[in-house]
Amino acid sequence: MPEYRHRRTPSGPGIGVGAGVRRVAAFALTLVACCLLLNQLVTKRYWRPYLGQANDKVARLKEIADRVDVLFIGTSRVVFGIDPALFDAETATQGMGTDSFNLGVLDLRAAERDDLMASLRGVPFTRLRYVLVEPALNFTPNVETPMTIRMRYHYNWSTVPYAMRVKMEANRPLLLRAASCAMLGRQLALNSANLGVLSDLFFPRVRDDPDASKVVRGYAADTEPPERLSSDRFREQLAQSGGKRQIDEAGAAAPIRELTPTELGYLRSVFDSVRALGAEPIAFFPPQTIELDSARSLHDAILRQLPGVRVLAYYYGQGPAELYEDPYAWMDDGHLSRAGAEAFSRRVARDFVRATGTTAAR
Repeated sequence: MPEYRHRRTPSGPGIGVGAGVRRVAAFALTLVACCLLLNQLVTKRYWRPYLGQANDKVARLKEIADRVDVLFIGTSRVVFGIDPALFDAETATQGMGTDSFNLGVLDLRAAERDDLMASLRGVPFTRLRYVLVEPALNFTPNVETPMTIRMRYHYNWSTVPYAMRVKMEANRPLLLRAASCAMLGRQLALNSANLGVLSDLFFPRVRDDPDASKVVRGYAADTEPPERLSSDRFREQLAQSGGKRQIDEAGAAAPIRELTPTELGYLRSVFDSVRALGAEPIAFFPPQTIELDSARSLHDAILRQLPGVRVLAYYYGQGPAELYEDPYAWMDDGHLSRAGAEAFSRRVARDFVRATGTTAAR
């Protein structure tokens, strides 16, 4: 029927391919400029969201800062691996009294660690002598939780470009370097380069404040239920797998990778952040069964090129064999159980006393 026929009428001159490309490029540049401006003028100054465990632990640390002389900083391996009460009890028996605190944070990334250590400048330490910091170069975000406040806050136009530089200059295959940068770029795009902070600034949700009451000395038992710290589930998994556990044997046998000047520069900045607190940095490698090639390369680089930094290393192949052979010492393939943390905390305390050979401030 004629009345239902679509009649195309001229609507003016179209846009050429070149003009379209120029418009898209102009829009992209404008977006980048707006993101940069927002990050510098708004995000850095005003957006301080609640970041969970990190904020709770710093709040508790401020309450006991005049007593603490030894700090542990690192990932979940530190959270589940070090019980400060047992560490201090063992150093006391060795004639070196300490008051330690576990500042480990679950899934702590390099960008988060930098922010955490910067926040320590506001803690009124009077006796801090040593900071045992896990020197991981884990710049890539958690791809499983890209829209959490932690990821949005820490991966922005101030942190991502440097992280991309570190990853692209690493002595790794090009494909791996490109994949790491792609994950960083994805995170930056997903959180719109921190444009998401506008909703939090102008339409705030119910905000949580740091709660120091959730923390005692920072060990996992402060917040985790006892059954989570048991080895029961891990031993069941071992029985089902015929006693075989997940260990990065290939990484343990891989050639040592030479760190680039950029990576070494970053490690120096981490240790310099500790020295700025008036403390001595100690590179601390907690029990680890994956990414062993990275741990071994970091360990080697620190020993050879950062001779002023002491090292305590316990990753697979470096730590005590009995720790990795005891199924009761693990709650899963990568984290120590309550029983494992008890033995490991005492072992670290003895090694710490031997390594430092001094008495901490009392």
